[in-house]
Amino acid sequence: MDHPLRVPRDYLQGTSVAFLRDYGVPRISRLLDRTQEFERAGQKRYDDTVLISYEMVREGMDSEHGRAAARHLNRIHGRYRIPNEDFLYVLATTVVGPKRWIDRFGWRRLCEQETESLALVGRRMGEMMDIEGVPDTYAGFERLHDDYEREMFAYDPANRRVAAATLRVLTSWYPAPLRGAAARLSLAVLDEPLLTALGFRPQPRPLRVAVPRVLRARAALIRLLPARPERFPRKPRARTYPFGWTLDDLGPHWAHSRPPAPLPDESPSDHVAGTARSSAPPLPVRRPDDRHHPGHGTTRRDLHHVLPATGEPIAEHPVNGPEEVSRAVSRARSAQADWAALPASRRRDHLLRWKKALATGLDAVARTISEETGKPAGDAALEVVLTLEHLAWAARNAERVLRRRKVGTGLFTVHQRASLVHRPLGVVGVIGPWNYPSTPRWAPSVTPWPRGTPWSSNRRS
Repeated sequence: MDHPLRVPRDYLQGTSVAFLRDYGVPRISRLLDRTQEFERAGQKRYDDTVLISYEMVREGMDSEHGRAAARHLNRIHGRYRIPNEDFLYVLATTVVGPKRWIDRFGWRRLCEQETESLALVGRRMGEMMDIEGVPDTYAGFERLHDDYEREMFAYDPANRRVAAATLRVLTSWYPAPLRGAAARLSLAVLDEPLLTALGFRPQPRPLRVAVPRVLRARAALIRLLPARPERFPRKPRARTYPFGWTLDDLGPHWAHSRPPAPLPDESPSDHVAGTARSSAPPLPVRRPDDRHHPGHGTTRRDLHHVLPATGEPIAEHPVNGPEEVSRAVSRARSAQADWAALPASRRRDHLLRWKKALATGLDAVARTISEETGKPAGDAALEVVLTLEHLAWAARNAERVLRRRKVGTGLFTVHQRASLVHRPLGVVGVIGPWNYPSTPRWAPSVTPWPRGTPWSSNRRS
């Protein structure tokens, strides 16, 4: 099944256009609008859709990794009551949309074998998603696709909201002055029934004529160029995950707390074994040496806190091992993607709300620090106040300090431009001293937050 191997860019472009067709159905767009995922974190929502499909086919749909990706997709969809016919239509758009785009604007049309391979991939995906009535052939997918659109396409305000949010994502990849033109060019290749359902007016006739001609001219030019071998599946460029991703990063937060169900052709025992084999290995976290802890020679499972002044026990906490740490980092990595996708103003608001909550509970926090460390209450309160100052400074200034800024290029590269860009690193771990649990841990972590980097903290005694 090498259908996209020779036309990978056109295949991906056709998939993007098919993405918009789903919004012509009010029942689908209302659900998407209700989740607000495109409004809150549209780039992440778009990337997650592309990446889950990529992960399903990267090693083969029936590989352990492909099946794990399918379980994850089913876990996300399982929260909602989605009619089977809507699943069928969305699946059909992923088969029919790329084929029609390639035949119209690709450097060559797909042959019959490639067309049927598209249908086979779609059918297997439908089987793994437990969709009923999936067609066996491309003709069946095309008939289902067209019949559904004739019956279900209709305008709804939710259609336009979700489509506009998606267009904002697609056009955000271009420089700001070109985004309006990019949106108009995208709309110029959409058919009238879809535009009507989305609530967009047709573009001026000269634009509707010129854009397809330019795309066909591009195809004619590519036809004359030497063939470029390209690997498929081609690794997507995910703007939300500049440093890579795992399945645990993809999808909304709540999805990771739901147990994945077995695929239709799996028994529960097969599913458990497959999940264990295909899950990402835990991060290499070194287990503490018992010699460095009280009670050497025994297995330490709990950390006991006592009042330094009296020795009275005040709390017990479990000592987490590599698996617990790995899960915590995975949760933080997933949260980081959503956090980085928020506008700067929203991240600043969250910091200010945390500052307000910490200031409101200052006495209780200071008392806890004093009891746990044995330091005077005044010193503990001062430590919390310093943390509040760091939070206030970061909320006011971090976005300005960390924004892109131009830098010099030197005498021999004066004809070039250079800029310094701060990018989120992902999850950052902070190990702080036991006797200063607030400022040394939070102060270095607060500044990167407005740029989208969360942190995970640990205490070192």
